[in-house]
Amino acid sequence: MKVLSIDQEKKEVQVSAKALQQNPWPDCIKRYQKNGEYVGKVSGVREYGVFVRLEAGVDSLSSHLKFQNVQKDDQVLVRVDNINPNKQQIRTRITHVL
Repeated sequence: MKVLSIDQEKKEVQVSAKALQQNPWPDCIKRYQKNGEYVGKVSGVREYGVFVRLEAGVDSLSSHLKFQNVQKDDQVLVRVDNINPNKQQIRTRITHVL
């Protein structure tokens, strides 16, 4: 755990385990390319799209499928539409539910 802040008046310490992990985003352009297809796991379903975890710390946002329903933990094949490493965003399309 990494100590982020200490509030001596409130006697509180703010810590983070994530702060010690290496950020995967600087190398994403090497691992993921536009129009490439990758297997991921659905990490969340919202009204505006489906989040697909490509690897620890890297989730893409896909549009909803009109012909199939997906649920959290489903394994899917996605095609990369756009990668923006500065905003740490990957936009994908789900092409197949595995």
